[in-house]
Amino acid sequence: MNTNATLRAVLIDDEFMGLNSLHILLDKHCPKVRSVAESRSPIAAIEMIENYCPDIVFLDINMPRMNGFEMLEKLKWRNFDLIFTT
Repeated sequence: MNTNATLRAVLIDDEFMGLNSLHILLDKHCPKVRSVAESRSPIAAIEMIENYCPDIVFLDINMPRMNGFEMLEKLKWRNFDLIFTT
């Protein structure tokens, strides 16, 4: 992998503060990770992942209506690294 490459990320957390904290941490510690999409809804996140084909997904497990594991089962495209942020 090119060490100068930027990783495209999708961030998924039902809580605003969770997404905000993740942005702060990524900006401070991971300058080569760029958020291309974020969602507070796991249902909307499925479409985002399928459309953006990110390199990495940051995923909260405990979310209403559908948890992170259920969301992962519904994906057709799964060629990304996954970090749980629960």
